[in-house]
Amino acid sequence: MKKYANLFQIGEVVALFDISRKMLLNYENHGLIKPAIIDENTGYRYFDSYTIARVQLILDLRKTGMSISDIDKYLKGKLSAAKQICLLREQILASQKAIEQLEIRNTEYSAEPIIKEITLPKRYCICTDYTAQNVDDAIDTVISCYYNCLKRGLKFADGSYHFCEFSKDLFDKDFYELTNITMKVCISVDKKCAPADAVVYPETKAVSVSFCGEYNKSIASYELIKKYIIKHGYTVTGFPQEIYLEGNFDNNSDKNIIWIVVPVK
Repeated sequence: MKKYANLFQIGEVVALFDISRKMLLNYENHGLIKPAIIDENTGYRYFDSYTIARVQLILDLRKTGMSISDIDKYLKGKLSAAKQICLLREQILASQKAIEQLEIRNTEYSAEPIIKEITLPKRYCICTDYTAQNVDDAIDTVISCYYNCLKRGLKFADGSYHFCEFSKDLFDKDFYELTNITMKVCISVDKKCAPADAVVYPETKAVSVSFCGEYNKSIASYELIKKYIIKHGYTVTGFPQEIYLEGNFDNNSDKNIIWIVVPVK
Protein backbone atom coordinates (compact mmCIF):
# COMPACT_ATOMS: atom_id res chain seq x y z
CA MET A 1 0.00 0.00 0.00
CA LYS A 2 1.31 3.40 -0.94
CA LYS A 3 2.52 5.25 2.16
CA TYR A 4 0.89 8.52 1.12
CA ALA A 5 -2.31 7.43 -0.59
CA ASN A 6 -3.86 9.89 -3.05
CA LEU A 7 -0.77 12.12 -2.92
CA PHE A 8 1.77 12.83 -5.65
CA GLN A 9 5.51 13.34 -5.50
CA ILE A 10 7.07 16.44 -6.99
CA GLY A 11 8.42 14.46 -9.95
CA GLU A 12 4.92 13.27 -10.82
CA VAL A 13 3.55 16.82 -10.66
CA VAL A 14 6.22 18.39 -12.88
CA ALA A 15 5.85 15.56 -15.39
CA LEU A 16 2.09 16.12 -15.47
CA PHE A 17 2.49 19.76 -16.50
CA ASP A 18 5.80 19.41 -18.34
CA ILE A 19 7.39 22.07 -16.15
CA SER A 20 10.65 22.10 -14.22
CA ARG A 21 11.15 21.16 -10.60
CA LYS A 22 12.67 24.61 -10.10
CA MET A 23 9.50 26.28 -11.35
CA LEU A 24 7.29 24.31 -8.95
CA LEU A 25 9.58 25.11 -6.03
CA ASN A 26 9.50 28.76 -7.06
CA TYR A 27 5.70 28.75 -6.76
CA GLU A 28 6.09 27.22 -3.30
CA ASN A 29 8.71 29.78 -2.25
CA HIS A 30 6.33 32.59 -3.22
CA GLY A 31 3.53 31.05 -1.19
CA LEU A 32 1.34 30.20 -4.18
CA ILE A 33 1.23 26.49 -3.34
CA LYS A 34 2.01 24.33 -0.34
CA PRO A 35 2.81 20.61 -0.14
CA ALA A 36 0.23 18.53 1.65
CA ILE A 37 3.04 16.66 3.42
CA ILE A 38 6.83 16.91 3.66
CA ASP A 39 8.28 13.60 4.81
CA GLU A 40 10.37 14.21 7.94
CA ASN A 41 12.84 11.47 7.11
CA THR A 42 13.39 12.00 3.40
CA GLY A 43 12.33 15.62 2.89
CA TYR A 44 10.22 14.50 -0.06
CA ARG A 45 7.28 16.70 -0.91
CA TYR A 46 3.83 15.28 -1.60
CA PHE A 47 1.01 17.22 -3.21
CA ASP A 48 -2.73 16.61 -3.12
CA SER A 49 -5.25 17.03 -5.94
CA TYR A 50 -6.25 20.48 -4.68
CA THR A 51 -2.67 21.74 -5.00
CA ILE A 52 -2.32 20.22 -8.46
CA ALA A 53 -5.47 22.06 -9.54
CA ARG A 54 -3.96 25.24 -8.12
CA VAL A 55 -0.79 24.69 -10.18
CA GLN A 56 -2.99 24.45 -13.26
CA LEU A 57 -4.64 27.74 -12.30
CA ILE A 58 -1.26 29.42 -11.81
CA LEU A 59 -0.06 28.25 -15.22
CA ASP A 60 -3.26 29.50 -16.83
CA LEU A 61 -2.87 32.89 -15.16
CA ARG A 62 0.75 33.08 -16.29
CA LYS A 63 -0.47 32.72 -19.86
CA THR A 64 -2.54 35.89 -19.40
CA GLY A 65 0.63 37.82 -18.72
CA MET A 66 0.34 37.96 -14.93
CA SER A 67 3.56 38.04 -12.96
CA ILE A 68 4.08 35.84 -9.92
CA SER A 69 3.39 38.89 -7.75
CA ASP A 70 0.15 39.63 -9.63
CA ILE A 71 -0.98 36.01 -9.30
CA ASP A 72 -0.36 36.14 -5.56
CA LYS A 73 -2.52 39.27 -5.32
CA TYR A 74 -5.17 37.72 -7.54
CA LEU A 75 -5.39 34.56 -5.44
CA LYS A 76 -5.69 36.68 -2.30
CA GLY A 77 -8.49 38.75 -3.85
CA LYS A 78 -6.35 41.88 -4.11
CA LEU A 79 -6.29 42.02 -7.92
CA SER A 80 -9.45 41.84 -10.01
CA ALA A 81 -9.80 40.05 -13.31
CA ALA A 82 -11.30 43.27 -14.74
CA LYS A 83 -8.06 45.16 -14.07
CA GLN A 84 -6.01 42.46 -15.75
CA ILE A 85 -8.37 42.50 -18.74
CA CYS A 86 -7.76 46.24 -19.12
CA LEU A 87 -4.00 45.68 -18.97
CA LEU A 88 -4.20 42.93 -21.58
CA ARG A 89 -6.26 45.14 -23.88
CA GLU A 90 -3.66 47.87 -23.54
CA GLN A 91 -0.97 45.33 -24.40
CA ILE A 92 -2.94 44.19 -27.44
CA LEU A 93 -3.28 47.78 -28.66
CA ALA A 94 0.42 48.36 -28.11
CA SER A 95 1.23 45.16 -30.02
CA GLN A 96 -1.07 46.17 -32.87
CA LYS A 97 0.63 49.56 -33.10
CA ALA A 98 4.03 47.88 -33.08
CA ILE A 99 2.95 45.57 -35.91
CA GLU A 100 1.60 48.54 -37.89
CA GLN A 101 4.88 50.41 -37.52
CA LEU A 102 6.91 47.39 -38.61
CA GLU A 103 4.60 46.91 -41.60
CA ILE A 104 5.20 50.53 -42.59
CA ARG A 105 8.95 49.91 -42.47
CA ASN A 106 8.70 46.55 -44.23
CA THR A 107 9.26 48.01 -47.66
CA GLU A 108 11.99 47.89 -50.28
CA TYR A 109 12.88 50.15 -53.17
CA SER A 110 11.80 47.55 -55.70
CA ALA A 111 8.66 46.42 -53.85
CA GLU A 112 5.15 47.21 -55.06
CA PRO A 113 3.71 49.91 -52.73
CA ILE A 114 0.54 49.04 -50.82
CA ILE A 115 -2.08 51.68 -50.07
CA LYS A 116 -3.61 51.57 -46.60
CA GLU A 117 -6.45 53.47 -44.99
CA ILE A 118 -5.44 54.73 -41.57
CA THR A 119 -6.41 57.14 -38.80
CA LEU A 120 -3.81 59.78 -38.04
CA PRO A 121 -3.74 60.58 -34.31
CA LYS A 122 -4.08 64.05 -32.87
CA ARG A 123 -0.67 65.70 -33.01
CA TYR A 124 0.95 68.75 -31.45
CA CYS A 125 3.63 70.21 -33.68
CA ILE A 126 6.17 73.00 -33.79
CA CYS A 127 5.77 74.20 -37.38
CA THR A 128 8.00 76.20 -39.69
CA ASP A 129 6.85 77.46 -43.08
CA TYR A 130 9.54 77.43 -45.72
CA THR A 131 10.03 77.51 -49.47
CA ALA A 132 12.94 75.24 -50.35
CA GLN A 133 15.02 75.83 -53.46
CA ASN A 134 15.37 72.10 -54.04
CA VAL A 135 15.22 68.73 -52.28
CA ASP A 136 18.60 69.15 -50.59
CA ASP A 137 17.58 72.55 -49.27
CA ALA A 138 14.36 71.00 -47.92
CA ILE A 139 16.36 68.29 -46.13
CA ASP A 140 18.65 70.88 -44.53
CA THR A 141 15.61 72.81 -43.30
CA VAL A 142 14.08 69.71 -41.68
CA ILE A 143 17.36 69.06 -39.83
CA SER A 144 17.53 72.70 -38.74
CA CYS A 145 13.97 72.65 -37.37
CA TYR A 146 14.68 69.41 -35.51
CA TYR A 147 17.80 70.95 -33.99
CA ASN A 148 15.94 74.10 -32.92
CA CYS A 149 13.42 72.00 -30.99
CA LEU A 150 16.29 70.18 -29.30
CA LYS A 151 17.80 73.51 -28.25
CA ARG A 152 14.44 74.52 -26.77
CA GLY A 153 14.44 71.36 -24.66
CA LEU A 154 11.14 70.17 -26.10
CA LYS A 155 10.12 66.57 -25.49
CA PHE A 156 9.23 64.76 -28.68
CA ALA A 157 5.94 62.89 -28.99
CA ASP A 158 5.91 59.15 -28.54
CA GLY A 159 4.99 57.52 -31.85
CA SER A 160 3.98 60.71 -33.66
CA TYR A 161 6.71 61.06 -36.21
CA HIS A 162 7.99 64.33 -37.57
CA PHE A 163 6.76 65.26 -41.03
CA CYS A 164 6.66 67.80 -43.81
CA GLU A 165 3.34 69.08 -45.10
CA PHE A 166 3.46 70.22 -48.71
CA SER A 167 1.18 73.21 -49.26
CA LYS A 168 -0.09 72.25 -52.68
CA ASP A 169 -3.15 70.45 -53.92
CA LEU A 170 -2.23 66.84 -54.66
CA PHE A 171 -4.03 67.11 -57.99
CA ASP A 172 -2.31 70.31 -59.15
CA LYS A 173 -0.21 69.71 -62.23
CA ASP A 174 2.83 71.37 -60.64
CA PHE A 175 2.62 69.37 -57.40
CA TYR A 176 5.72 67.36 -58.29
CA GLU A 177 7.98 70.31 -59.04
CA LEU A 178 11.27 69.76 -57.19
CA THR A 179 12.23 73.44 -57.04
CA ASN A 180 10.63 76.22 -54.99
CA ILE A 181 9.02 73.59 -52.76
CA THR A 182 6.41 75.16 -50.50
CA MET A 183 6.41 73.20 -47.27
CA LYS A 184 5.67 73.25 -43.56
CA VAL A 185 8.15 71.39 -41.37
CA CYS A 186 6.31 69.84 -38.41
CA ILE A 187 8.16 68.48 -35.39
CA SER A 188 5.80 66.43 -33.19
CA VAL A 189 6.07 67.19 -29.48
CA ASP A 190 4.58 65.65 -26.35
CA LYS A 191 1.11 67.10 -25.80
CA LYS A 192 1.63 67.16 -22.02
CA CYS A 193 4.34 69.78 -22.33
CA ALA A 194 3.53 71.32 -25.70
CA PRO A 195 4.43 75.06 -25.77
CA ALA A 196 1.97 77.80 -26.64
CA ASP A 197 3.21 78.00 -30.23
CA ALA A 198 2.42 74.34 -30.94
CA VAL A 199 -0.01 73.75 -33.79
CA VAL A 200 -2.65 71.08 -33.24
CA TYR A 201 -3.34 68.61 -36.02
CA PRO A 202 -6.67 66.90 -35.20
CA GLU A 203 -7.27 63.18 -35.59
CA THR A 204 -8.24 62.42 -39.17
CA LYS A 205 -8.74 59.63 -41.64
CA ALA A 206 -6.08 59.30 -44.33
CA VAL A 207 -4.76 57.09 -47.07
CA SER A 208 -1.10 56.16 -46.86
CA VAL A 209 1.74 54.38 -48.58
CA SER A 210 5.34 53.63 -47.62
CA PHE A 211 8.22 54.50 -49.91
CA CYS A 212 11.85 53.39 -49.76
CA GLY A 213 14.50 55.19 -51.80
CA GLU A 214 15.69 58.63 -52.80
CA TYR A 215 13.23 61.32 -51.73
CA ASN A 216 12.92 62.81 -55.20
CA LYS A 217 11.83 59.44 -56.63
CA SER A 218 8.64 59.16 -54.59
CA ILE A 219 6.44 60.50 -57.42
CA ALA A 220 5.12 57.05 -58.34
CA SER A 221 3.84 56.60 -54.78
CA TYR A 222 1.92 59.87 -54.98
CA GLU A 223 0.43 58.80 -58.31
CA LEU A 224 -0.67 55.57 -56.67
CA ILE A 225 -2.42 57.49 -53.89
CA LYS A 226 -4.14 59.74 -56.43
CA LYS A 227 -5.53 56.76 -58.29
CA TYR A 228 -6.73 55.19 -55.04
CA ILE A 229 -8.51 58.39 -53.97
CA ILE A 230 -10.27 58.70 -57.33
CA LYS A 231 -11.22 55.03 -57.43
CA HIS A 232 -12.79 55.09 -53.95
CA GLY A 233 -14.44 58.48 -54.30
CA TYR A 234 -12.65 60.15 -51.42
CA THR A 235 -12.33 63.90 -50.95
CA VAL A 236 -8.92 65.25 -49.96
CA THR A 237 -9.25 67.26 -46.74
CA GLY A 238 -5.67 68.37 -46.19
CA PHE A 239 -2.25 68.73 -47.72
CA PRO A 240 -0.05 65.67 -48.30
CA GLN A 241 2.42 64.83 -45.54
CA GLU A 242 5.70 62.95 -45.60
CA ILE A 243 6.61 61.28 -42.30
CA TYR A 244 10.30 60.44 -42.09
CA LEU A 245 10.85 57.04 -40.52
CA GLU A 246 14.37 55.91 -41.37
CA GLY A 247 17.45 57.16 -43.18
CA ASN A 248 20.24 59.66 -42.67
CA PHE A 249 18.57 62.54 -44.53
CA ASP A 250 20.66 61.90 -47.62
CA ASN A 251 18.63 62.25 -50.81
CA ASN A 252 21.06 60.01 -52.67
CA SER A 253 20.46 57.08 -50.32
CA ASP A 254 18.15 54.27 -51.36
CA LYS A 255 17.63 53.34 -47.69
CA ASN A 256 15.38 56.27 -46.82
CA ILE A 257 11.91 55.21 -45.68
CA ILE A 258 9.12 57.74 -45.73
CA TRP A 259 5.43 57.34 -45.00
CA ILE A 260 3.26 59.38 -47.34
CA VAL A 261 -0.19 60.22 -45.97
CA VAL A 262 -3.05 62.25 -47.43
CA PRO A 263 -6.01 63.27 -45.21
CA VAL A 264 -9.35 62.29 -46.75
CA LYS A 265 -13.02 61.87 -45.99
